[in-house]
Amino acid sequence: MNPGESTKKSEERVVCRRLQVERSVDEHTSCPYCFGKAKDVAEGDRGRFCDFEPGADPICFGFPEDAGRLVSG
Repeated sequence: MNPGESTKKSEERVVCRRLQVERSVDEHTSCPYCFGKAKDVAEGDRGRFCDFEPGADPICFGFPEDAGRLVSG
């Protein structure tokens, strides 16, 4: 693998089944439903990296850090 090759893979955009938007490989690997390696995400084979089941799994978790609910304790 060439040094720039891993950078290219992390910059590739793949549609997120959970959010219905394109996300980078790095963003996918930070998702609670993603379990695969960056290579799997970049190839787009969701069976190898995504556990999300539309209609069954929650889309969001918790509250944003700046939400009033968390700020006020």
